Amino acid sequence: IIRGIGIVPTNRFSVGLNYSTVPWLGYSAPWSRSMMGSGLTNVLAPALPNSGPVDVLLRQERPGGAGVTIEYCIDAIGYYDGGTNFYPSTPGYDKVEADMGFKIKFAPQRSGTASWQVE
Repeated sequence: IIRGIGIVPTNRFSVGLNYSTVPWLGYSAPWSRSMMGSGLTNVLAPALPNSGPVDVLLRQERPGGAGVTIEYCIDAIGYYDGGTNFYPSTPGYDKVEADMGFKIKFAPQRSGTASWQVE
């Protein structure tokens, strides 16, 4: 799944997130893989593109380089298949890269508490 910055997990555990007091999370991953298979889909809530505020991932292309934003959205029904996918502002960056830092900025309309699985 994903691991939180500053946490060195020795086994699997859950962290409760209260979206009203935790507007963002920082994380890194120990491996490279597609975002669809990274466990991020358990943390983010997909929304239709251009439907208002959505959860956003932020990362740097390289240290000191340009920023990349990545949204987890529902494919527009009738145009795609209605499934979900990650849409990066820079083509080809829809994957988690080993030891690269990311920031998840939760949509402001989020409320309540959710469980973040860490492994």
